[in-house]
Amino acid sequence: MTYMLDSYFKSPTLKGFASIPAREVVTPSGTIIRGRFPSVTAHRMVAFEQLLERDALYLFEFCPFIKDIHEQPFRLNYAFANKTRRYTPDYALTLLNGSRVIIEVKPTRSLLKQDIKTKFETIHAAMERQQHHFMILTEREIRQEPRLANFKRLHPFLRTPYSLESRRIFKNMQSQLHQHGSLTLEACTRHCKDEYGVLHLLAHGMLHCDLTQPIGPESVLSMKNEEVDHVLIDWL
Repeated sequence: MTYMLDSYFKSPTLKGFASIPAREVVTPSGTIIRGRFPSVTAHRMVAFEQLLERDALYLFEFCPFIKDIHEQPFRLNYAFANKTRRYTPDYALTLLNGSRVIIEVKPTRSLLKQDIKTKFETIHAAMERQQHHFMILTEREIRQEPRLANFKRLHPFLRTPYSLESRRIFKNMQSQLHQHGSLTLEACTRHCKDEYGVLHLLAHGMLHCDLTQPIGPESVLSMKNEEVDHVLIDWL
């Protein structure tokens, strides 16, 4: 179950979010797995409260439309079962055009429970009234393989700045790519004598390949920017 307004790119820009969460995210107690994720997009460590949230952050890092990420961005008061309740979203994503998408990360098994389903239907309606664009991501969207494994492999390269050495490697490959149109990862590595450099270019979007297939020696790389495969694209 995924809730989302028809077109968040047409939404009015909302007020900015502070980087301080609306509630404490990382605490030493409890059974939930908590941690901090080194986000390139947010330029800081972003907190998460479960491994599914951490995996969602990999998805956000490689979405070309997201320019900032805020965890636990605000508290929402809403009426449910004749009581006023509080809800804190998991993430707010700021897009390049200034609009924002509010994200809840939830396992599918939780959403199968009728009380949870009803709760989030109520929250969605409250978000809509306040002009927030709201969606729920489950493991079905987040943990699509081998895409997620590819993101995890490329993320350390994304964290390394695009350097003069990267420019040199890319310049050396341009003539080959213009001549052939595309090359396998193995051929690119053989030409550059540097697989690290090739993967660095791939992580930074200077080279492109089909990330729905495992990255390996036979992966076809090109300079052509293929259609982006990302869960948020469905709502453009």
